[in-house]
Amino acid sequence: MKYWIFKPRPEFRLADWLRESSWLSDDRLADVWERESSDGQPEAGDYIFFWYEDTLETSGIVAEGKVTTLPGESPLTGRKQGYYKDKNKTRKANGVQQTAVQYIRLCLAQPVTAKDLEEGEATRTISLSQKQQERALEIPEAAGKYIEVLLRSRTTLIDLTYCQNG
Repeated sequence: MKYWIFKPRPEFRLADWLRESSWLSDDRLADVWERESSDGQPEAGDYIFFWYEDTLETSGIVAEGKVTTLPGESPLTGRKQGYYKDKNKTRKANGVQQTAVQYIRLCLAQPVTAKDLEEGEATRTISLSQKQQERALEIPEAAGKYIEVLLRSRTTLIDLTYCQNG
């Protein structure tokens, strides 16, 4: 099992997609993400943390998911198009791989920020640059476990839930 951080393109409204999607609790549906193929390949059973880029205060890890096998066709793909800031924008198909994810935990109200990562010994070397959009960045197991602790400290339930303030 490996841990990854995925940073979607900034024109995709990730927080809105997660906040407004009633399908999240349906464990039969997987969210399929396209990513550059130049990075490593997350495999079924790996964990992925989703980084949302917004303001300094609200940018951070907003979701945790577990990689699952790709469905034949995802019913969510068409719905996802409406969450791009520029709805007419198309992406290159060359060099793109797909990763299917089932969400475990959402942390939209209180994301794990870059400052949180800098404060952790296991995570302080993680750097998320602009060049890492649509890439899965493999992180050390100790860093993944630390991020899981941070996310769990901001939630009240073990299953899929929104983080609570305070």
